[in-house]
Amino acid sequence: MMLRAKLTNITNQQWFLLMSVYFIVIASVLGTGILGLPVKLAHSGFLPFVASYSICFLMQLLVLYFVIELLQRGTAIRQHEWDSNLINDSAAEDTFFSIDDSNPMPKERPMKGGNGGGGGITSSGGVVNNGHDHGVDLHYLGGKFLTGFSCYVFDAAVMLHFITILISYGLAGSGAYAHMFHVAHKYLIFPFIFGFTLVIIFGARFLRSTVSILTFMKGSLLFLIVGVTGVVANHVHNHISSNWAYTGRSFLISTVALGGAANVLPVVFSRIGSKPKDMIKLMIAATLGLTTVYILNIFWCYFLLLVIPQTSPANDPTSISLVNTQIAGQIATIPLIEIIEQKYPQYKWIAFLIDLFIMVSITVSYITMGSGMKHNLDGMANSWRKSATIPPHHHDPSSDKLAKIKNYLTLQLAKLNHFLDQRETEFEGRPHHLLPDDTMPPSPSFSSSFRKQFVSFNVREIVLYFLSFSLILIIAMANPRSFLIVLEKGSSLGVNLQTGVLTVAMLINSRAPKYHKFTIPFPIPKYLFMFRYIVMFYFSFACVYDVVTVFGEIM
Repeated sequence: MMLRAKLTNITNQQWFLLMSVYFIVIASVLGTGILGLPVKLAHSGFLPFVASYSICFLMQLLVLYFVIELLQRGTAIRQHEWDSNLINDSAAEDTFFSIDDSNPMPKERPMKGGNGGGGGITSSGGVVNNGHDHGVDLHYLGGKFLTGFSCYVFDAAVMLHFITILISYGLAGSGAYAHMFHVAHKYLIFPFIFGFTLVIIFGARFLRSTVSILTFMKGSLLFLIVGVTGVVANHVHNHISSNWAYTGRSFLISTVALGGAANVLPVVFSRIGSKPKDMIKLMIAATLGLTTVYILNIFWCYFLLLVIPQTSPANDPTSISLVNTQIAGQIATIPLIEIIEQKYPQYKWIAFLIDLFIMVSITVSYITMGSGMKHNLDGMANSWRKSATIPPHHHDPSSDKLAKIKNYLTLQLAKLNHFLDQRETEFEGRPHHLLPDDTMPPSPSFSSSFRKQFVSFNVREIVLYFLSFSLILIIAMANPRSFLIVLEKGSSLGVNLQTGVLTVAMLINSRAPKYHKFTIPFPIPKYLFMFRYIVMFYFSFACVYDVVTVFGEIM
């Protein structure tokens, strides 16, 4: 009976994790895209949008599968690094992946937090887990499977997408709160971004279950809103004109409306099982999440086109229309609420639901994508910490100025690393009640519920958090009307360059002969792998189209 109860508990935990993946994918994708997407259909209409959107959906699905294989391969390599450096300073657990080698490594994996002490870097350069390790992140994958300048481009693309999408979330979210509470938008930008940034940084453990609950809430609200909007659309029934010449108008924002899920998968991947069936379930959960958003977006756009005129008549150019909404840089729900309040007061209650949906939706999306960025920044901090063990180069006596500059910068970085290591050593020497929960010994006098919520950081993490989230806040406050511009131009370029172009390059490199010894539970099938160059071409075209569009508007 006890064994059956344990097996049932394990099964329930696995299903809960898969449901979390489903909701996290929805939370990462169902954000500002659904608010900005209908606005871009003013000229193209519905059918051209559905055609380009469906192709984008298939490409994004393939990207998700590619990233899942990369996460498996990256985890296998990291496990090998742990074993090679003999990091067994805690109770061992079953290995996540096996190494298919003639001289296999021990099937052990260090528990997070070590034996309560410091950790740091071994003499061979491996990372000793002292609570900083959090699984495989995007920065780690880029460093392993990209070489030379391309890994820096990948890091830049990842951060460009995170920062720009969080700027758009900050603007849309604060705007929703301002509309709900009848406060000027500019006064809520700082509280929204600053407040929920603190939640992201200090409430990581609490958010794991909260995000799923809030995502279920916002999904339920969206189903209700789409249904009621469909009823209103049946009364209005505007004529929808389609023009295939304007298909490109919604192309870029479509990639944003369905992109971004690959950036949050690393956050939950380390908690997924290690068997092939677990990877298949993960792929199914991610597929269902993205498909749900795809279908909801199509119905949402169709109903809005039936309610909101695409263009204003010549005799009333300032009337409510998608064109004027785009010019004003507004989200699509604003003209919808205005039309309902003016012409269909019996559905006026839907305005409150829409405001509530936007508040919940953008809040959840900001927290989800912000957690993804924090996860990536943690990986960068780990890499930065590891570089502290690399001895600095001495000044090159040659006359090469570039070599001298490089040596000088390397020396300064080494000094900075030494300073940070001293600070972190002081942190590790603090009393137990000031240590993070992963390094605290059991204490009956210390509340375990409090310890689970307690989070602490070292200097490197604090520096990266401050720089990244401060940039988001500054840009959002400097131009509060830049919602559509940031979403369409910046976010699309970052997500297309990272998830489409460079992710495919990483996938190809990860299958090089030198990585064959790292066996993984479930490599993607050949019939999916064969589409890699099509995916790369599609997103390469999107990047070029984005750049050309920006230069065209500037000129």
